[in-house]
Amino acid sequence: VGHDGTEAWLQAIGSAANVAQAQIDAAKNRFLPAIRGALSKSPIKGRITLSGYEGSELIVARLLVESGADLRYVGTACPRTPAGEADREWLLARGVMVQYRASLEQDLAAVREFRPDLAIGTTPVVQAAKQLRIPSLYFTNLISARPLMGPAGAGSLAAVINAAIANKV
Repeated sequence: VGHDGTEAWLQAIGSAANVAQAQIDAAKNRFLPAIRGALSKSPIKGRITLSGYEGSELIVARLLVESGADLRYVGTACPRTPAGEADREWLLARGVMVQYRASLEQDLAAVREFRPDLAIGTTPVVQAAKQLRIPSLYFTNLISARPLMGPAGAGSLAAVINAAIANKV
């Protein structure tokens, strides 16, 4: 997901399958410029908090950051696992707070602390954000259900996020 995640994924898959580095590089040269182009074509401008319970929160968070979002917090109900460690490290290196096994109270505290231009979350997070007059989107219905990989994923996510931020009162 995103430029950096796709690059790492192509490298890891190619290496695991014993594909020659020249072929891996050819795949990167074919897909990565299109992803970078989609990310730069529709930048996200705004502060966001993100919370959910499905397990895709960290990859969505990475895509938001690569799209230009000022993401301050990502909370997930899932536990920290080795499979998500690269995503966690990538996000932390960019100043994003990552909360595993996040409680509703932690998610709501992040919305109050960071006063985002857009809160993405579960039903109670969305309801609380709306009471604070903060535009909000349901993670499950409006974010995680979208394509996230490749150029289509980057463009699809940015369109929804930018439209929601534009509704800020």
